[in-house]
Amino acid sequence: MPKYHFIPSPIEELPRDRAPQSSIVAAYGKYERASWGLFEEAEQVVKGERKFKIKNCEGSLILVDTTLDITKNPLNKLHIGELLIRRPHIESYQHSGETGPRVDLAEFDYHYAVEMHVELKKWRDPEHLAELRKRYDSLTWYCVAHRLKQINISQNGLEEKIAESKRNIFARFRATPEQKAKRTFVSDKAKLIEADVSKVVSLMGHARQCAQTRKKQPTLIINPDIWNLAETIYSNLHEVMEFIRPQVNVEQARRYWDEVDAWEKL
Repeated sequence: MPKYHFIPSPIEELPRDRAPQSSIVAAYGKYERASWGLFEEAEQVVKGERKFKIKNCEGSLILVDTTLDITKNPLNKLHIGELLIRRPHIESYQHSGETGPRVDLAEFDYHYAVEMHVELKKWRDPEHLAELRKRYDSLTWYCVAHRLKQINISQNGLEEKIAESKRNIFARFRATPEQKAKRTFVSDKAKLIEADVSKVVSLMGHARQCAQTRKKQPTLIINPDIWNLAETIYSNLHEVMEFIRPQVNVEQARRYWDEVDAWEKL
């Protein structure tokens, strides 16, 4: 997997096989990945310390804030974009590929809560559920078995969940002046993050095409625009995580997948 190091300004010549102490390290694969091209992931490292990571997940976006203290709250990974059942979320990067603690962003954001409510109402249509099952059957994600249980919910159980979703929207996002300013904070920041990630991936892709790889030495590319965009992305990511994490019941987040499985029994 070819790697490229994007830096904001010239540095002294490095010995062979040595990476700069501060850079954005981007990796590229062999196959096109939706609108991402060959891009797989990138990580910003500042003075030898990892800051944050961007990953391409089947065309949706994962960001990991590696500066967070995860000893008490393990949630450090943001997953946004066009997800299958409209459930952008935060979870634990340490549990990638397995069922770890997780919280849906609909718990903290009016826009996402409404989207999830609309998605639940679509489950009244047997054809929609059949299409969901078909799409899940084609996937190998760790969550597939749990989601298939979830969409096995009875019609009465579904109506209960739809009603509960509506009550929660009114209860959590009542439009007092203070709440109105905060109720779309997460989704507004997510839109900015997605737009900036799209820009930075495009800039890195163009710079990569212009670069020539030297064997046994990192390919260094000087581009302050890429670095500055990465700083903006991290700032917005960190704000989202700092907004959500204090509101999370960590023990409930650890039971997320048990609660998903329980839908099958409703």
